[in-house]
Amino acid sequence: MQDVQKLKENEIFVVMNREGDIPAGSSDGQGLYFQDTRFLSIYEFGINGVGLQLLSSAGELNFMGNLQFGNLGALLDNGTTLPPRTLSIRRNRFVDAGLHERIGFFNYNPFPVTLNIELRLGSDFRDMFDVRSFMHPLKRGEEAEPELSARPFGSTTRA
Repeated sequence: MQDVQKLKENEIFVVMNREGDIPAGSSDGQGLYFQDTRFLSIYEFGINGVGLQLLSSAGELNFMGNLQFGNLGALLDNGTTLPPRTLSIRRNRFVDAGLHERIGFFNYNPFPVTLNIELRLGSDFRDMFDVRSFMHPLKRGEEAEPELSARPFGSTTRA
């Protein structure tokens, strides 16, 4: 595992890439684990149409970390040119009974900027030893696409 960040508190630990993401299809065991099970296998943050540049990364304590980004130059949907490093994006995170993250934005431009923020999450609930290829279960469940229901979560229907 090269160029990864790790956070740990009690039975929860997170392994992420240097930008603080857990990319889809990572082959080096990145994810959020609790009691040897990977609960988060994808955690990707982005801004639609705007690339990000990691400026700094700090983590003095094992359970928390901070990432500072600037934007790359971009042409916004409304035709406005967004100069590089005129947006400041800060990701503060810590582990305490789960992963907590606060994402802050600061616009240094003399004009307002409208952005579409993307956060992609995925779970595979694989055993840590399976992820690390130490064991392979004989049978796994099947992957399915998420389903959208008009019924609120936890509600029941009565006949």
